[in-house]
Amino acid sequence: PDQEFYNFEKNKKAEIFKTRQIWAVHYQAAMPQNYRYAQINNNDNYALSVTWLKPVGASLTERRWCLAGLPVSCGLFDLNPEKNEVIQLVFSFKCSSYLVVKEDRIVIYPQEGEIWALYKDWNIEEWAYNPEKLKGCKFELESCQFLVVEVISECSNENGIKICKLVEVKHFRTFFHGQKRDGSDMVRVVSPAGMLSFSHRIPAYKVPGPGIYDIPEGAWHLEPNALPLT
Repeated sequence: PDQEFYNFEKNKKAEIFKTRQIWAVHYQAAMPQNYRYAQINNNDNYALSVTWLKPVGASLTERRWCLAGLPVSCGLFDLNPEKNEVIQLVFSFKCSSYLVVKEDRIVIYPQEGEIWALYKDWNIEEWAYNPEKLKGCKFELESCQFLVVEVISECSNENGIKICKLVEVKHFRTFFHGQKRDGSDMVRVVSPAGMLSFSHRIPAYKVPGPGIYDIPEGAWHLEPNALPLT
């Protein structure tokens, strides 16, 4: 029933792109966690001009992670001074919120109400110094390498971010709902030092009204392209 609920492509029409917006852009097919951020400079009939964002770690280990070429979806980013004109890009989503801390530096963190993939066995020290361990990691929920989570608090520099684990609705690969234990949501906190454990944001739409097709009320419809292939 995917198209009966939400068409994610309508959020990527050409007329939507505006100057100074920041978008996530895929650069490797079938790997939803591999995207870069781009700031829109100009959108005309001939070409889309963008400035790419370059991740810059806040700590020595985070910088090592960035230098190793591992995916970075949140944290500190610098605007690359070079502008690029491109004709075709595969866009994932527009950043709903970001903070400009300097003229050429931007902070992007998961926002309350967003859906993200989280590395289950994230180890920044081991992966930053042995990047092949992560580069060979396939995005497969069945292998339990990733968790799908809902962000349920704003990011705090002192306390981090609260998240709630989601699980797939039976028989519906693109629909997820909160996992419960003893009637309560499974909530945990990602510390400020653990921001790189967020693999990538998954565009999602909350199913309105009473559930149908045995899809629970309040479930999330996730963009298929951001989920594992079957």
